[in-house]
Amino acid sequence: MFYRAHVTYGPLLDTNDDPQLLGQFAAQLEAYVKRDKRVLSLRINPLIARAFYRDIELVEENPHAKAADEVLKSAGFTRITEEFYQRSDVQIRFIYTKDIAHLDFEEALASLAKGLRRRFRAPARYGIEVRFVGPEQFGDFLSLYELTAERNDMSALSGSSITLYKDLMEEFDSDHSVLCIAYYSPQRHRDHIDQELAEIQARQREVSARKETKAQLRELADLATRTAGLETQRELAAQFEQLAGHSGDVPVNSALGYAIGDELLLLLGAMNKEYHPVLRDYPVEAALFKWAVEHNIATYNTFGISGVFDESAPDANILRFKQWLNGNVEEFIGSYEKVLHRNMGKLAGVEV
Repeated sequence: MFYRAHVTYGPLLDTNDDPQLLGQFAAQLEAYVKRDKRVLSLRINPLIARAFYRDIELVEENPHAKAADEVLKSAGFTRITEEFYQRSDVQIRFIYTKDIAHLDFEEALASLAKGLRRRFRAPARYGIEVRFVGPEQFGDFLSLYELTAERNDMSALSGSSITLYKDLMEEFDSDHSVLCIAYYSPQRHRDHIDQELAEIQARQREVSARKETKAQLRELADLATRTAGLETQRELAAQFEQLAGHSGDVPVNSALGYAIGDELLLLLGAMNKEYHPVLRDYPVEAALFKWAVEHNIATYNTFGISGVFDESAPDANILRFKQWLNGNVEEFIGSYEKVLHRNMGKLAGVEV
C-alpha cells in the first residue's frame, strides 16, 4: 500500500514573514515523511493570499504570493493548476467572505443587497421550519448531499469524510458546530396558507369598508392577487404531499459549518431541488446569518467558489447569490505537490 502525505489546508503563515520560512517548513516536512518509502508524494496548500478583491473585482496582487511560489518551486514543488471542480482531490482556492464584525442583526441586514434583505426578514412560510440540529440528524443532511452530488455530478462524500464531520460535531459544542436543516411539511404549509389567508380576508373587509378611491381599488386588487397565489400554494402542498407520501416533515435544505475563533466556516450545503418553490426565502441561509450575528462572528465565510466570474462558471448561480451578501472574494496561492519516490511508484505501477 502506498500513500500521499497531504496537508489539506496549511501551513498557516503570516504573509509578512520571510518566505524562506515556508521553504524551511516544506523541507523539514519532506524530510520527515520521506522516511517512509511508501509515501510517494507530498502535497501542501499554504493559506497565503494570492490577490485581494472588492466583491469579485481584483484590487491588487499580494507580493508575498510570488515570493512563496518561487520558494516552493525552487524546493522542487509543482503548483497544481487544476481547480477543485476539475479534480476532486484538489482543494478549493477561491472563497467568498463577508465582514460582519461588531454588527447587530439590523445593521448586518442593512449591509445586504435589497432582495436578500427582504427575504431574510420574511416570516416563516411555505411550510418550512428551520432547525439547528446535532449529529443524530446527520443522516438527514447526508441524504440531501447525496441528491445534490448526483444532480451536479459531484463526488459523493467518502466514508472518512463522513466520519470526520460527525466526529467534529460530537467533539464541538453547539456554539462551534452548526448543522442547519430546513424541514418542509405539507400540513404546516396549509397552516401557513390558512394563517395568511385569514390576515388577507381581514384586511379586505377593512379596505372594502372605506370610500372607493384609486388607492383602495389598487389595494383590493393586490389582495385578490395574493389570495390567488395562496390557492396556487395550496395546490403545491398537495403535490408535495403526494411526492412524500405523507404530510410530515421532509428535509429539503441544509448547511454544515464550524465556528472557529470569530469565523463561521460554511463547509457544505445541500438541497432537494424538487422543493425549490418553497425555498425562495433562503431559509437556511437566513437562519445561519442570524446565528452568526448572535454569536459575535466577525467573518462569515461561505467558502468555495470556482473563481470564474462570468456566466461560463460552473457555479454561476451560487456566485450570484453570494454576491448579494456584498462581501469579497479571497484567493489563495493553491496546492503544491512534490514527488518523493517516483521510481518506487513506477515499479509498483502507481501514478504519482
